Amino acid sequence: MRIIECKYKERAEGVGFGRALDNINLSFGRQSQSVEEFLLQALQKRLDHRFVCLRNYFPNDTSQSSTLVLLSPQAIVLFQVSPLKGIFRAVGDVWEELDTRSKKYYPVKANIILETLGTSKELGMRLARIETDLPKIEPVIYFVNPGAHIEVERPAARILLVDALDRFLSNLLHMPAVIDPEVLEKLANSMQESCSPQSSKASKPSEPDIFSLRDVEEKKPSKKMLISTPFQQGPGILKKLRFSRGQWILLSILFIVTILVLVALVLVVLILT
Repeated sequence: MRIIECKYKERAEGVGFGRALDNINLSFGRQSQSVEEFLLQALQKRLDHRFVCLRNYFPNDTSQSSTLVLLSPQAIVLFQVSPLKGIFRAVGDVWEELDTRSKKYYPVKANIILETLGTSKELGMRLARIETDLPKIEPVIYFVNPGAHIEVERPAARILLVDALDRFLSNLLHMPAVIDPEVLEKLANSMQESCSPQSSKASKPSEPDIFSLRDVEEKKPSKKMLISTPFQQGPGILKKLRFSRGQWILLSILFIVTILVLVALVLVVLILT
């Protein structure tokens, strides 16, 4: 099996608040990598050179789950690999967890089914830009922890426990091929090109880090944006002041208001005397 490692998920080294966030999420990243390795090893043992697996294809994934995309002649499978353990229930797109005290199921805030369906939809939209005649994406939630027990009732995504992977792959291998090898190669090459570091930098301009301690170089005001005032033409330190247009307007308004207040005070004094 061919493995494509997408590099644009890796964050560049930052400073300040950005680096602090990277340190906070470090444990989650290591956990996701170990989860991915568990599934990748199992896939490599069963699948031959016709299959392609993309790793880190979705750079915005911040959950503890890990996403792998499997391209095969039989189907396109989206694996949402989860390290969760506990007793859960999947009814349609509803994801619930059993409360050990009350023995009742309650909805989980982080709905892994909806998350998987959303990622599957995004994958379908990306692939549609490359090739239109493709089978529907099959979303699969794979639980690598033997301590995960799931009660299912027509789940919106396929639920796969750790001991059911071999049977799933066996069924996949016995399915008829619906995607030509040329189309698979086209998909793999296009997806690999889209997630390379060069394409990632070219498609997304760099944004300034508002939490960085670096000094931001201010743009020099254009001559057309400055208001010609006597202060700019006069000698001395006032000539060196380079205020923006908005600052000059504010100063002018304050000057006019001050004059009006002084005139009003003089009139009041004259009337009272």
